[in-house]
Amino acid sequence: MELKKGDKGTITFGDDTKAKVEVTNVQTYPNLGAPDDVFFKYQEGETNKKVKHPILGEVFPLPQFIVDQVFVKD
Repeated sequence: MELKKGDKGTITFGDDTKAKVEVTNVQTYPNLGAPDDVFFKYQEGETNKKVKHPILGEVFPLPQFIVDQVFVKD
């Protein structure tokens, strides 16, 4: 799935709870051949905030191969 900044959707966590999120950035690594990292933030009013980055706070990255399994775009 191709994502870009501003895309919104829902992430399903391992315990089957869900959270509304928005894409803030997509970091690519063309020289390394590594999978893209997709950076998310929780949408305004979201209360189920299971993932919190130790430095970035409520913005958190996930590798594309995980995003493809847990994210559904609106």
